[in-house]
Amino acid sequence: MIFNKLEKERGNIKFTQRTVDYAKESKEIQSLGWNGREIRNAFSTAVALAEYENERDPKGKVIFHARHLEQVVKMSRAFQDYLKSTHGMSQEEQARRSRIRNDYWRGPNDLSGSTFAGK
Repeated sequence: MIFNKLEKERGNIKFTQRTVDYAKESKEIQSLGWNGREIRNAFSTAVALAEYENERDPKGKVIFHARHLEQVVKMSRAFQDYLKSTHGMSQEEQARRSRIRNDYWRGPNDLSGSTFAGK
């Protein structure tokens, strides 16, 4: 998971158990539908927040609390809502309608979400 990767890369970060649980189980995060790049960016932003607060454990590692990730989730949701209110549809729907990509497609047997099925 991304926690192990960040701990290896940074070496100075400590994730609380609540953070790990929140990331794995949060319906809020799941509803955002982040792709890999968005997940990486969200965690990088949350790590920056933790580093800015500079709370450290006895070993000198920056403590990453769930609240850091919760702030990024809240900001991401607000931005998605803003884009939807501006364009009248989600980014996924815009891309699908423009035939750029289809985030709703679930595989070769799924014609229901096909951009080209009956369009």
